[in-house]
Amino acid sequence: MGAGPYTRGENADHRPFSAAIAIGAFAGGQALVAGIAEWRSDREAARRRIEQQEERQQQRRGDVYVDLLDFAEVLRAFVERTESRFSGRPGLPGPPPTPSDADQRRLLARTQAFGSQPVREGLEKIRHSEMEFDLRVTLKRKLTATLPDPTAEEVQAASEAVNQARDECRAVHESLIAIVRAELGN
Repeated sequence: MGAGPYTRGENADHRPFSAAIAIGAFAGGQALVAGIAEWRSDREAARRRIEQQEERQQQRRGDVYVDLLDFAEVLRAFVERTESRFSGRPGLPGPPPTPSDADQRRLLARTQAFGSQPVREGLEKIRHSEMEFDLRVTLKRKLTATLPDPTAEEVQAASEAVNQARDECRAVHESLIAIVRAELGN
C-alpha cells in the first residue's frame, strides 16, 4: 500500500498520541472531581462555621434572656410587695431590694449586645414602668405623711394611681415574658 493517511506506521504512531490524550483527559477529570470535592468540602466547612456561630449567638442570647427574666421577676416581686393590701402583715416578706445601678447597666449592655429589638424595648418598658410605680408610691407616702387625714381624697387618688401603675407593671412583665418565650421557641 502506498503512503496513505491510514498506513500501519501512522496508525502505530497515532496510538501513543491517543493514549496520551486519554490519560490527560482522565487526569484532568480527576483534577476536576478533586476540585469539586474540595469546593464542596469548603462550602460544608463554611456552613458548619456559620451554624456554630449562630449556635453560640443563640446560647449567649439565651443566657442574657434568663438574666433579663430574673431581673423582671425581682421587679415584679418589688411591685407586688410594695404598698399592697398585704404589706406589713406579719409573716409576709417585704419587697426585695431592686438590682443595683451597676447590675442594671450590665444587664442593659448585654441586652443591647445580644437582645432583639422587641426584647430591648421590653426591657426599657419594664424599667420605665417600675420607675413610674416607684414615683407614685413615693408620692402616696408623702401625701400620707403630710396630710392629717389618711383617707383624704388626695391620698385615695394616690392609692389608685399606685394600683394602676402596679397593673401596668404586670402587663409589661407578661408582655416581656411572651416576647422572650417566642424568640427562644418556647
